[in-house]
Amino acid sequence: MIRQVGGAANGTPASNRFASVRAAAAAAVIAWLGVGLYWTLRLGVADRLYHLGTPTAVERARRLAPSNAAYFASASAGREALYEAVSRNPRLSSAWIDLGLLAETEGNPREAERCLLEAARVDASYKPRWSLANFYFRRGENGKFWLWGRLAADMAYYTQTPLFRLYWQVTQEPEVILERGIPPRGNVLAQYLHFLLTENRPAAAEQAAQRLIPGSTTADLPVLLLYCDRSIAAGRVDAALAAWNALCGRGLLPYHALDPQRGLSITNGDFGAPPLGSAFDWRLHRIEGIAATRLDPPNGLRLVFTGRQPEHCTLLEQTAPVEAGAPYRMSYKWRGDTLPKADGLRWAVTEPGTGRELAAGALVGGDGVWQDGVLGFSAPVAGGAVRLALEYHRAPGTTRIEGSLWVREVSMDLR
Repeated sequence: MIRQVGGAANGTPASNRFASVRAAAAAAVIAWLGVGLYWTLRLGVADRLYHLGTPTAVERARRLAPSNAAYFASASAGREALYEAVSRNPRLSSAWIDLGLLAETEGNPREAERCLLEAARVDASYKPRWSLANFYFRRGENGKFWLWGRLAADMAYYTQTPLFRLYWQVTQEPEVILERGIPPRGNVLAQYLHFLLTENRPAAAEQAAQRLIPGSTTADLPVLLLYCDRSIAAGRVDAALAAWNALCGRGLLPYHALDPQRGLSITNGDFGAPPLGSAFDWRLHRIEGIAATRLDPPNGLRLVFTGRQPEHCTLLEQTAPVEAGAPYRMSYKWRGDTLPKADGLRWAVTEPGTGRELAAGALVGGDGVWQDGVLGFSAPVAGGAVRLALEYHRAPGTTRIEGSLWVREVSMDLR
């Protein structure tokens, strides 16, 4: 005889108990889901009522969700509602801030300070620190202002322009701002440098750049290259050159340092790297009717003219640092393919700012043979840079050129 073990047969007491347990569990889950759905709907209605903003709707939201302290934390609701909010949730920093601002407007600075400090104690994020910095700014308490301003800046993951403007209202001394208000963090220094460039404060920008560069990363390159561009445009070539060379030395730029006193003035003369389009590298202009391609090896640049290019245009240019008043020689190699004697193509050396031409040389030939070109000039007595430019100007009585121009081995040294 085979005996049934464990009551597995249908209708046995064991199977009935198992079915009862499953039914009870299912009922509990359904009840739990029902409760969850009820509270989800209730809280959703409360949130919608609160954001209607009317006194009646806000009061109904509070009744539906009495545990939500934020519904009591409205500055317009008055002191009692705000204190009710922090009593329900002492860590509700927004309510403490509103209480502080309310006390300040009512002429009670001690209570305002207490509430704002409490907001900062329970919440180490940006807003409480920013609120305290503003409070002490309005009070003229500069020592506490710098303390909380720097703490706020240390949280700077987005633009801090309003805070930086407060700094400059407190003092016009850039050294004080750097020391007391700017944490030594790359992203904060980069934001501050960008602010100074936007506000056209070149001397202060130089100090900020000097502090940023030693710890800079590739993420800081855009603002540092912008700093170089603005410095060059303002005639502060030495400052731009110092920053450029430091970035090259740190390996953030793929070039050797420039030294015009030794005749090292050209960057990327073999076009071995894609031009940056800023600072001391080439600016390769995108022009309709002209296609540009870098070549390697040997490194160089090819420009293809379709005949649809403008009659007058600058193809590429570079700002090169020079020793004031020193004699220089610019050398280059070029080749023209199917160009009609390369009519209208020339290299020009000019003085930045004034546009005064120091030297120019036409590219004549265009017969598919590599040729050497040389331009001699004297650097401006006032100013530490020259502008090199490859230009096209349609010659009178000719059609626009078609064909290819190849350029490589651009250099400049002292004569």
